[in-house]
Amino acid sequence: MTEAGGDPAILAGRYRLGATLAVGGSAILTHALDLTLDRPVVLKRARDAGDAAVAARLRREAAILARCAHPGVVACHALIEDDAGAPCLVLQALDGTNLVQRDAAGAIPLEVALGWAVEVCRAAAHLEARGIVHGDLKPSHVVVDRDGRAVLVDFDRAHDGTPDDARGGTGTEPYVAPEVRGGAPTSAASDRYALGALLRWLLGRAGAAPALAAAVAPLLAGEPASRPSPSAVAEVLARSLCSAG
Repeated sequence: MTEAGGDPAILAGRYRLGATLAVGGSAILTHALDLTLDRPVVLKRARDAGDAAVAARLRREAAILARCAHPGVVACHALIEDDAGAPCLVLQALDGTNLVQRDAAGAIPLEVALGWAVEVCRAAAHLEARGIVHGDLKPSHVVVDRDGRAVLVDFDRAHDGTPDDARGGTGTEPYVAPEVRGGAPTSAASDRYALGALLRWLLGRAGAAPALAAAVAPLLAGEPASRPSPSAVAEVLARSLCSAG
């Protein structure tokens, strides 16, 4: 994917391609260097440049990320097109590992896990306040960046409530809300459930006391309307973090 007659390792005349970061079912993530701004980025492109459905999802993802500027949400620097006219997201390079990888590398101190939990809650609250549903919150979609900050990534299933985008029955067990498992579309309430399952996993891996685990249990309520807001849970966890410090 390069301009006619150009360097095959440079995309759109600006991004020098590096190693492949990940290959998903429909998209490829590639490390790259922005030659204009001399900074590392990550490029997200469709595996099949001719797949119109994937192209539409990538454009939607870029538009959603443009509305969600926040330290706890991966930034989309630009939406470009390759020489074939296929969309490509230019994403912030976080230079970190996701929570699953971090857990596999060794025990996570409780105070550190609490800090990440608060950051994830605040990022989730930011999305909810803007009417954005992530649609697939789980530990592998939280990256701890080079500065030790937890950042939400992978907005492939994100939407703003548009019926065509709010797909039911999607997500990853055990982070799928009961109503979504039953075919209902993903929503702010199902994101709250997924957040609760994510926090239960994170705090559990850090050896949190039952009383602390109980603080996130309301997010896992079977009745969607009973689940508390991410901001309310963030406040509770932040108080626990202060006590732990």
